[in-house]
Amino acid sequence: DRDTTLGAFTYIEDEGGMGRPFWGVPQSFYNDVASGTANVGVNAIDPNFKVPSQWKAALGATYVFGDNYNLMVDFIYTDDKDAAGIVDATLEPIGTAPDGRPIYTSIDRSDPDCVDPLSAMCDDRNFNQDFILTNNDGGKQKVFSAALSKDYELSGGTRANWTLAYAYTDAKDRNPMTSSVAFSNFVNFSTSNPNNPGLATSNYEVPHRFTVRAGVDFPIFGDYYTSLDLFGVISQSRPYSFNFVGGGDLFGDGLDDRHLFYVPTGPMDPNVIFDAGFDTTAFFAMINDLGLDEYGGQIAPRNGFQSDWFSQWDVRIEQELPGVLGGHKTKAFVVLDNIGNLINDEWGVINQAGFPGSVELVELDESGFGPNGEYIFTDFETVTPESIQSPVTRASVWQIRVGVKYEF
Repeated sequence: DRDTTLGAFTYIEDEGGMGRPFWGVPQSFYNDVASGTANVGVNAIDPNFKVPSQWKAALGATYVFGDNYNLMVDFIYTDDKDAAGIVDATLEPIGTAPDGRPIYTSIDRSDPDCVDPLSAMCDDRNFNQDFILTNNDGGKQKVFSAALSKDYELSGGTRANWTLAYAYTDAKDRNPMTSSVAFSNFVNFSTSNPNNPGLATSNYEVPHRFTVRAGVDFPIFGDYYTSLDLFGVISQSRPYSFNFVGGGDLFGDGLDDRHLFYVPTGPMDPNVIFDAGFDTTAFFAMINDLGLDEYGGQIAPRNGFQSDWFSQWDVRIEQELPGVLGGHKTKAFVVLDNIGNLINDEWGVINQAGFPGSVELVELDESGFGPNGEYIFTDFETVTPESIQSPVTRASVWQIRVGVKYEF
């Protein structure tokens, strides 16, 4: 490697100074691999890793009745096989928390002293994690949808149509694999056991979704039609979880803020010590307001809470025009996406918990557990169902698109 300076900017050329900065592989990386430097984190693939697959079964039916009403019903069942997941091979369980979740420590598995991970001679990896891409049992997804539609032929060549539809989704997985690299896929979801996450509601589940479509085509002059179409969606947003506040390492993986929150049964819960000054009255009022009270004495479920409903409406206007030659047509159109937001900036807004769908709630004593293994709650974040959620900016703003098509 050599440093090369351009004004105030310094970069390192790669691969022995071949002059390919920024995009090549730095020579120091080659050197590290060649030297076999010990005690550094790695990304690896389980030698028994299988390409993930899914088994799917679909059943659908169409029924035409009455005055040409069209009813379509579909059911899709999906069973994951050999779903992908990430584990940290340095983590070794050394105990259990008061709610039964495992407590880990990070060890160097090449160190013979780590046969006993609690040995004072065992080399702590200092969180140079070894991430392994492996398989898990995956999950299951069920989707039911139904749509009712009708077309009309009206006087003067006018045509009209409408569709009403509904979709229900029940989606479960173990690791939603939210990101593009091993570390992010390991940390960016809530769990109570990072190396063996349980089956839970998927980050991507939208339980209920209604859609509406209506359109009318009518000729203004000759055979050239004007088309007006309205499309609307009324839907729930994505789910979220309640976690402990980050900053500590009570569970041994250095990521307290991805650990699901334990819900106390009340001020006298034997698994919790409330620190001096902890406002239990305000805390349990908040617990009730958030809907956590039904999980008293349990770990709150991953994605057990749903963001708000929202609605968005789009309008499309298209006009047919003559083409250059006979039989050709020009079509000019305007699409107004999220027209409600154009009219009022408080309409058409999607509010949901921010990525990756976790809400930090209670801070734990970083020094450890209580004398009988209890959690020590030191403080809590004051949140409401409204404050948890924020607008999804790009999906919540209006847009206008204008275009021309030429058909021949």
